Amino acid sequence: MRKRLAAGSLALAFGSMLAAAGSSVADLSYLDALPIVQALAEILPAKLRDKKPAEQQAGWVVEFNSETRSRMLRGDEDTLVNYLLFGTSYTRQPQLEASDFRSVGPSPGSSEILASFAPRTQKLVSGRVDDLIRALSNAKGDERLVFFRSLVLQRGLKPDDPGGTEILKAYLLDNLARVPKEAAGYTKALAAAKARGDASAEFAEGSTLFHDRGLSADASLPPDYGLEEALKTMKSQRLLEPDSVVRVAVIGPGLDFIDKDNGYDFYAPQMLQPLAVLDSLSRLGPAALPPPGLMDIAVRSVRIRPDVIARIHPVELNIVTQHLVLPAMQRFDLIIATNVFVYYDLFQQCLALANIERMLRPGGFLLSNTVLLELPFSKIRSVGYQATAYSDRQADGDNILWYRRLPD
Repeated sequence: MRKRLAAGSLALAFGSMLAAAGSSVADLSYLDALPIVQALAEILPAKLRDKKPAEQQAGWVVEFNSETRSRMLRGDEDTLVNYLLFGTSYTRQPQLEASDFRSVGPSPGSSEILASFAPRTQKLVSGRVDDLIRALSNAKGDERLVFFRSLVLQRGLKPDDPGGTEILKAYLLDNLARVPKEAAGYTKALAAAKARGDASAEFAEGSTLFHDRGLSADASLPPDYGLEEALKTMKSQRLLEPDSVVRVAVIGPGLDFIDKDNGYDFYAPQMLQPLAVLDSLSRLGPAALPPPGLMDIAVRSVRIRPDVIARIHPVELNIVTQHLVLPAMQRFDLIIATNVFVYYDLFQQCLALANIERMLRPGGFLLSNTVLLELPFSKIRSVGYQATAYSDRQADGDNILWYRRLPD
């Protein structure tokens, strides 16, 4: 799956995909959103809070979609920073590590970011910047470089122009300079929530942590393991019966674009979560663990049959404002959304939940690693969760919650 999908679009897996492919995308009407607008009147975004109902209704979806497109562009720049720091295919420089950033202050500017690094790191970053600029000027045949070349061209930068090299270098360093500042802000917000001594409040704070951040198309693999553990628990609780899951939607999984934990980008960008979920559902049970002989393999490839890929159909929509119009018998049994809702505030999350409600069959489940606000009139209710550690590093894990759709 190399087609790029941003946070908020759908990859549909399994079941009657021809029907899903022919389904239309509809906007959430203002009338349907009105109960949410009224319930959350005190925390509405300024664009709605300061307007009368008639003004709110005008341009309701257009404004949100415009904002989402803008945030997607900023998210692409976040992915570009990850590529600059951790990419391996465009340079022979070693990858950066967390320790390389320890000397960086909370708010360096683009002209100060290099000077804030230790001498070894300065040389490393400068080399990576130079190598990336050279690679962007000749991006043929490399999907990642083609993607980033398109991004910098959108910003009016010309990687082929020798006279524009310094401008492009300043652009890359300017985006790199945002990293310590943003990270410090997120760390501060989580620390404040943790200081209150309320684990639920801390989880809730983390569930909207990136609400003003760019919408990144970059995904990671570990949540797929958390999903499998959650599905195992649900099966043990008899919430998932045999053959009860036929149609699945995966919201905004993004692309496995850049590995940020000492991995390599020698393969094409791929969307892995729909395939991982399909694999988990098809083999749940005692045989879910890999054979002992495979436990020590560090890197391996997996061949996916064409008929499996053919079960997956991408649909571009904004989950905050849109949903698929589906007949009752074709609604989804399971909807997956990991590392998606964290990019939205409470109001936008509630709008997204209203759209999900319209696509999920009664009794169907939504799985997410975000705690969501359950308004009284919502038909989606949390019924359980699974905590999964991904490593022995502190805070490296997920809480996967499952929500169930109540009957109409």
